[in-house]
Amino acid sequence: MPIAEIAVWSAMLGGLCTLAALALADLFQGHSIGSLRNLLFVSITGASCVVMTGLPEVFFPDLPERLMMVLKAGLGPAAGAMGLYYVGTWLGGAREDGRVHRLTAVGGALLVSATVILVVLASQIEPDNFRELLVATAVVNMVPVLLALAAALRAARLGDPLARWMVVAIGCLAVTTIGHYLRGLDVPGLGLGAWLFTAVITLVFFLMASVLGLLRNRHNREIARLSRLSNSTDPATGLSTGSALIADVEHALWRAARLDCVAAGVGLVVPFAGGNLVGGIPCGRPGA
Repeated sequence: MPIAEIAVWSAMLGGLCTLAALALADLFQGHSIGSLRNLLFVSITGASCVVMTGLPEVFFPDLPERLMMVLKAGLGPAAGAMGLYYVGTWLGGAREDGRVHRLTAVGGALLVSATVILVVLASQIEPDNFRELLVATAVVNMVPVLLALAAALRAARLGDPLARWMVVAIGCLAVTTIGHYLRGLDVPGLGLGAWLFTAVITLVFFLMASVLGLLRNRHNREIARLSRLSNSTDPATGLSTGSALIADVEHALWRAARLDCVAAGVGLVVPFAGGNLVGGIPCGRPGA
């Protein structure tokens, strides 16, 4: 491998390690399942990209050829299954959209099965025939990209404000997947410019996915914090009060947007002798 190409892939590896460190810091700060999911996503998917570049063989020339064949055949589909799980839960899971949840869950299960089959084949196939298996792996690995793109497009159409950026990120993922498999297959006619473009798009994808994951986790933690501040109910109406009412209204509006329904917020002001009753809170003049 030329020195310039080694520098390109090494720079990409450094960027991926930085993003993994940020995901680890978010895990230590938030101690949430979402933070752990982000860390696993960056680690597994990033590892599959690095393996396809051929960089491990350059740094560790004594690595067994059979081991690298198994990694190249299995890490990509495994990362695809992890990516589908990540996108499905990032979009809200079954609580927000059952159709998207089924799409990502079934697709992830099929990819896990495909991963097992490809790993078994890679452990048995002759090295001279591995190129055909790698082509099949590339085709399999494009399936989760298309499924994730369909899920993100549906979420964007239903009103998720962050889903539009996830669509852009998945578009970068498609370019990343194609570029790395072209490198793994050693397709002739592609030079340093193509690998530099692939490395840059790879980092752009992981940066966008990491930022979107952090934003979603922060928003979920804020909603959870607000919902814990006050869990009281109004004795006359049975409705939530304080921040619990805000969380209920936000969730109702969010659900209505996802289900493509019409929703409205109504404020009630009831006059009485001592002032006005607004949402169950008396708002009269001091001393009245």
